[in-house]
Amino acid sequence: MGSFHTGQSDLTSLHVACWAGQTDVAGLLMKHGANLEARDKLQNTSLHGAAEQGHTETCEILIRSGADIMAVNVVSMMYERVLILTFLPLQYEKTPLQLAAEHGHTGTCELLIRSGADVMATIKTVCKKMIQEKSYHELLQTSDGVRVNRCKVAICGGEETGKTTLKMSLQKARVGEVSVWDFAGRSEYVVTHSMFMDVENTVFIVLYSIMDDRKTQERKVYWWLSFIKSCSPNRQPDVILVASHGDMVPVDQGQRNAAHLVHSLKAVFKDHLRIADEVILMDCRRTRTPEMGRLKTLLGSFKEALVEHQRDMPKLCAEIMKNLPKWSTTKTSYKFPVMKWPEYLDAVKEIDRFVTEDFLQQSTRFLHYLGEVLFITPSTCDPIVILAPNWLSTDIIGRMIVPENLEPQRKSPYVTKTEIQHVFQDVADVDLLITLLQEFQLCHSYDGQEFIFSWLLTETMPPYEWQTIPDPKARYFGKQVQCTDSTDMFSSGFFPRVQTRLMRELENRPKLWRDGAKCADRNVEGLIKLSPDGRAVNICVRSVQGDKVQCGKMLQQLENVVADVLDEWSPGTGVVEKVLSARALKEHTEEFHSYSHEVINKARTENSSIINPILGFKEQVKDLLCREDEDPLTKNRTELIQALRVVGPILDSLLSRGVLSVEECDIIRSKFTPHDRARMLLDILMTKGEEARLIFLCILKDVSPDVRLSTSKALKREVVKRKQQPCANQKFSKEEIVEMTKDSETNLSVGAFGTVYRAKLQCHHQMNGREVAIKVYSPGVDNQQGREELFQELAMRGSSHPHLLPLLGTCDVDGCLTLIYPYMKNRDLLLCIKDKCPLLNYQQRLLISMDLISAVRFYHTQCIGKVNKYHGDVKSTNVLLDENYRARLQGPGLMRDLPSDMAHLSHTGGSMSLNWTPHYRDPYYAETLKLHGTSDHYSAGKGMD
Repeated sequence: MGSFHTGQSDLTSLHVACWAGQTDVAGLLMKHGANLEARDKLQNTSLHGAAEQGHTETCEILIRSGADIMAVNVVSMMYERVLILTFLPLQYEKTPLQLAAEHGHTGTCELLIRSGADVMATIKTVCKKMIQEKSYHELLQTSDGVRVNRCKVAICGGEETGKTTLKMSLQKARVGEVSVWDFAGRSEYVVTHSMFMDVENTVFIVLYSIMDDRKTQERKVYWWLSFIKSCSPNRQPDVILVASHGDMVPVDQGQRNAAHLVHSLKAVFKDHLRIADEVILMDCRRTRTPEMGRLKTLLGSFKEALVEHQRDMPKLCAEIMKNLPKWSTTKTSYKFPVMKWPEYLDAVKEIDRFVTEDFLQQSTRFLHYLGEVLFITPSTCDPIVILAPNWLSTDIIGRMIVPENLEPQRKSPYVTKTEIQHVFQDVADVDLLITLLQEFQLCHSYDGQEFIFSWLLTETMPPYEWQTIPDPKARYFGKQVQCTDSTDMFSSGFFPRVQTRLMRELENRPKLWRDGAKCADRNVEGLIKLSPDGRAVNICVRSVQGDKVQCGKMLQQLENVVADVLDEWSPGTGVVEKVLSARALKEHTEEFHSYSHEVINKARTENSSIINPILGFKEQVKDLLCREDEDPLTKNRTELIQALRVVGPILDSLLSRGVLSVEECDIIRSKFTPHDRARMLLDILMTKGEEARLIFLCILKDVSPDVRLSTSKALKREVVKRKQQPCANQKFSKEEIVEMTKDSETNLSVGAFGTVYRAKLQCHHQMNGREVAIKVYSPGVDNQQGREELFQELAMRGSSHPHLLPLLGTCDVDGCLTLIYPYMKNRDLLLCIKDKCPLLNYQQRLLISMDLISAVRFYHTQCIGKVNKYHGDVKSTNVLLDENYRARLQGPGLMRDLPSDMAHLSHTGGSMSLNWTPHYRDPYYAETLKLHGTSDHYSAGKGMD
């Protein structure tokens, strides 16, 4: 009955009424105080239920009453807490609009879009919110929640607008329990602002001077509004426009200008920001004026609306928040409010002496999401906690840009360690400060003594750095990443961090300018150039020798850097990717010219040329693209990073196939964010060669079938070929089986069917010498069961899964029926439970449960036509554990094929027979002899008793 109904635990009356489309009942319930934002166990709101069922009128009344149209359910984020306990099918996180679109409710979609739903919202744009939700729910399950009635007020504006004065006036005016932040307007400061913009419960005041002319006012305010949007992908922040220096102009004239600005910009940003209607013109120095009263009232109403929907704060987080100001002065210096992890842990233990390090890290990470602290986990040292986040821009960046603090007449971004020590001579640990600056990608050093701060660059790229190449063999290619509409911009921290990433990742040192970066590798040069208006990034590569392959590799590498930084530091910016004109690049025209992908695809389909609409010349598609047949891991890196949110199952499978080592898997898992884990996985795979990358693609298509990669036709054929002929199809002769088992001193098991030997594989491919379990059926016994297992294995041989025991080889000649599987070091689950294995703790059992359910669900999806697949004997002896105590369900051969229209099974009759162990038998099957979708799930749960 849909994702909403399956989360029926914790349903409210409003949930039920909205799901059923009872609009009048829903209105009555809300009239009497029903909670619009109440969520069920799967985090569905009432609007989710109404949207999923297509009840447009019910959606409309919910939206009019203030329902959050961008609320997301978090089923997969609750996977550990819900899936294993209730055996619910895994679903994706969705907004109400996505649910309505999925079920084809056009009218409901139109309503949601008219009401401001983001039609571009994807898993990528809401992932950060998902992680926060998961952390929040896990914290509340361990710690009580308390009410915290506070919000943040961020004052933004250019220089000389009166931000500091207004901040002081607001503090004197006692606007309530708020945290007031001053976001300085000087461009060097702004490089750090994007770190704090996407913070919950924040009201933005954009301050501008009424003394400026009207165009200047609009330009400056427009910039700040676009900047706020670029950092806020998941919500519509509240914004108040305030005109300062109201005492310097006639009141009527100032009011008219301010009103015009509010109304015009509100219309432009209506789909992105909630800009207040009020027109406020004031003298920021005076606190007891009607204008200040109106501003206080407006802030109070915004705060009340935010607090009304503010959730309880985990108790430990609330206690830490209370102590942050005190710790900034008593346990650190107000000039350096930074604590290393051991000091921070000791301080928190004064509040709660029983707190564990893991729980404290999770709590601190949650405070980081809220913008209350900055929590950094460097790879080279223990975690670091910054107690006052805004200190980084006001005290650190502020001191570095004061001219007298550095060498006079400085024109380069190079700052020596001695200079940093001089500027921050009152800071006890300058090395720790440098570590922080590097972790925030604000600088880079090649030798540890000289540091490059790309945001201090002032010079633009000189023309001689990218001159025309007269050689006719030279080839140019390029891409353009362009802002989608006029409200989009790249955040101020975006391009400096692109340059920092280039310094970190490129083998050769790039040349840097304020608006560009140039790099070289082998016979290829690359250029990243920011457009004069800052709204497009042009990525160009060229080769004098016309090396198309190397051009493609460098172009993809530069694209990856831009995409990664954009997603991290400017996530709210809408962009469109275009292909640069190769001829315009080669002729070095004054401006960059580009073609949309629609134009490219149309020309490719029609086998026609492309006419440049401005320059008039024709170009062929093959001259514009350089990566049609390149390595898919390089070509699809950006979409892979977005798709690989959970790399665990893929790592397990790559480990079992010998592609990755245990150490490499540990390195990947140690990365903090899903993006970083995905990047590290791809980086390691790129060093492994084509064979490893093809194995990865085969695994990816099985574990994450929803991922769609633009691979070449040749590669697709190769992937299909390998899926059809994996190692599992290796056939052995009777003599080879005898040879492998003759010296085996270990019989893993002996039964009526035959013997299972522990041996080493002898073959002519990379798996030679691998430890295996060889199941040899005894001669003379009825081998019908063995052959059924063999046929099932072969039928499923192209569908590998990291938690199913794969078939490595077979033999069925001269009366020798043999199946070969990988050897599982830690035997089966039942033996581990009986032996009370100390490593089989609660957390490990939860992982085993997840592995087991994942394996069963995978096989349930491997049906053909009207044939469903069931296991019919999931039990602890059929669950084998590898060296890492991760589960492998043995027996594709145990699966039962059952036509979907044949729900009834008898206890006899070949493959229809179920020898189901009584302890694990589904009660529904025992009573009715009918299988259903959760029969195997029930057995899996009993296996963990």
